[in-house]
Amino acid sequence: MAQQQNQTSSGVSEVTVDTCNFPQILEHFDDHTRLINPGTTRLAIPCYICQHKDLAILNSRFDTYSRATHELYAVLPRCGHLFGAVCIYDWLIRGTDPRNPTCPVCRASIFCGGNHIAALEIYGPTVADEQTEEIAQIRHALVNITCPRCPPETPDIMMIDTESLDLGARVQLLEEEERQLLQERNHIREELMEWTDERGAFLADPNRAEEDIASRLEAW
Repeated sequence: MAQQQNQTSSGVSEVTVDTCNFPQILEHFDDHTRLINPGTTRLAIPCYICQHKDLAILNSRFDTYSRATHELYAVLPRCGHLFGAVCIYDWLIRGTDPRNPTCPVCRASIFCGGNHIAALEIYGPTVADEQTEEIAQIRHALVNITCPRCPPETPDIMMIDTESLDLGARVQLLEEEERQLLQERNHIREELMEWTDERGAFLADPNRAEEDIASRLEAW
């Protein structure tokens, strides 16, 4: 559900935004990424994976950040859905195929066209001005989807005129494509296995600061 409307005691309609679709959330912000109606718009966006906490994007006129009620979040850059940072981290390890990780909501691939998994930025909690900057950063990332691991201009190997190649050259071309793909998939699998070890260390120390969680995920 994108939003809910409630009537306040003064007769003004209060809108509660609870969607995990970031483009829909942006509909409530102006071009400067500030709430269009801050006095009547409450942001209460749950993590759609665990359903235990709201994400740390909020309107301070209605809610105050607390580790008991809010959690850091990440936005999947290819579909715009957002989830608790630890929850999406756990989903990528256990809840999806590591060879082709997908969004828990829409099943969109998290790989780029070059089969690189997207880096996940971690957001929140912040004061109002910093939250405005973060929302602007997310908006820009969703509009300008790029992969830092892909060369700026990568020639498409499939654009080679294979009709002009002899059979042996075609076989070599396909073998090279397969080798590169396997290398990339193995690299992703190794990264996810490292995540598993890190998650175990985190669960063994539940008092670890959320900033440490964010730094681990950002490094990935």
